[in-house]
Amino acid sequence: MKLLLKLFLSLIIIVFVAGGIFLWTFDLNRYRETITLQLSQALGRPVTIENMEMKLSLIPSIRASRITIGNPSAFSSSEPLLSAEAVDLTIALPPLFNKEIQVRDIQIINVTVNFIQTAEGNNLVVTATDTPVQSGKTNASANSATANNPY
Repeated sequence: MKLLLKLFLSLIIIVFVAGGIFLWTFDLNRYRETITLQLSQALGRPVTIENMEMKLSLIPSIRASRITIGNPSAFSSSEPLLSAEAVDLTIALPPLFNKEIQVRDIQIINVTVNFIQTAEGNNLVVTATDTPVQSGKTNASANSATANNPY
């Protein structure tokens, strides 16, 4: 009985030590290039993320810093469609065990969005196509924007 208890305690210690080593050495920036490539393909626009950090706990969170979403090369404006100082994501823990990511909360810090005006008037259009519809530009800035997922 004592041998079984010692084996069980040893296994628990090994799991905690291995988990600690994983958390200590895990660097989300190793995946930054893959993430930005997939975002760029999905949006049809160039995406850059300067730094990514992850905090694993009972409420895991991810912070992406200095993000830009550019316009396709067909657009005359060299300014990005969107730039943000940081985006904080709070992730639900249980779906991670099923290899699913469920975002519970998003906070965008110091976001600037450059909208595109059409020739027909002041309609603001944000499009993922490569055909520009720009006749002017309207800037919208905000110190922070938060979207909470109630589910």
